[in-house]
Amino acid sequence: MDTKENISKKLKKYRNQYNLSQDEFAYQVGVARNTISRIENCENFPSIESVDKICKYLNITYEEFLEPAKTQSDLYNIVNAKIRNLDIDKLKLVNKFIDTITAD
Repeated sequence: MDTKENISKKLKKYRNQYNLSQDEFAYQVGVARNTISRIENCENFPSIESVDKICKYLNITYEEFLEPAKTQSDLYNIVNAKIRNLDIDKLKLVNKFIDTITAD
């Protein structure tokens, strides 16, 4: 998936989570409706100003909006890298957390 398509899919996903039309979303964000339409249809990259407004409205970071979706393998590697240098007490906490969220 290329960058435009990734941004398009994310924007649609977030807008749909808020159950807003393109017109409503554009109004809430403070951009023109055709800006949202062009981004969602992979016609344009969003401007820096549009990214800033969208991220502020959605209360997400630029990275969350612009970075490609991570695969399960990517996430395993990220988590592994983060916990690799933890001391034993923090590893125990991570283990307890994992036990909690995976318990049925």
